[in-house]
Amino acid sequence: MYFNPNQMKVIKKTFYAILTTALLSNSCKKDNALVNVSLYDKSTSSIEPYLLGKWRVNYLYGGICGTCSIDRRPLNEVLHFFPNNRIVYSLNNSIVADTVFQWRQYVTTQNPTEKIKLITFYDKRGAFKYYEPYEINNDTLILVTPDHTIPDNNGWSLTKIK
Repeated sequence: MYFNPNQMKVIKKTFYAILTTALLSNSCKKDNALVNVSLYDKSTSSIEPYLLGKWRVNYLYGGICGTCSIDRRPLNEVLHFFPNNRIVYSLNNSIVADTVFQWRQYVTTQNPTEKIKLITFYDKRGAFKYYEPYEINNDTLILVTPDHTIPDNNGWSLTKIK
């Protein structure tokens, strides 16, 4: 089959238009894809990129009943992770902490060979905060607060603010 030069130009333009559309639509799908990743088994440098951004606390779960869930959404509680380990923690639009967090390892009493990676910092009142980034499941970040002295560990369920 033979095409004259004008037909070839139309074919090339159509091909490039289809290719561009396919590439752009594919990149949009990547941005909207749900994130599912375990964090507890990753290095701190691998965890940090997943944490960057603002996360709204939705629920606190666990505690004395083990399966209780406390709705934290009315409190407008937000953890904002920045590069270089800066964290801003706000509650009802009031900043509770604006500081640099430290990564610390915690050895559990149940399994002395297990080393949990904790984000640790002090808020403005001097209260010590510590969270283990456990996983991101369907864009929901799960942080846990392990403590061998408290039998009713808590978990935090957060969603990313876009």
